[in-house]
Amino acid sequence: MKLLLQPAFYIRAALDVFDQEPLPPDHPLRTLDNVLATPHIGYVTEDTYRVFYEDTAKAVLAWITRNDACSSVK
Repeated sequence: MKLLLQPAFYIRAALDVFDQEPLPPDHPLRTLDNVLATPHIGYVTEDTYRVFYEDTAKAVLAWITRNDACSSVK
């Protein structure tokens, strides 16, 4: 990959997942100006967080409601 990202090829890359995270300070990809390396956060957007936390809150509320309904029957 480093060969393809050399200036002669004029390719740019945004990389988000690596074998070792975070990349070591001396990793060869850190020396390339045409590489944007992010620490495994490429999926993070405001919409992603909204969906994730909204779904999580709904699941917790459903669980609480079910447990309250069950405890009132006893």
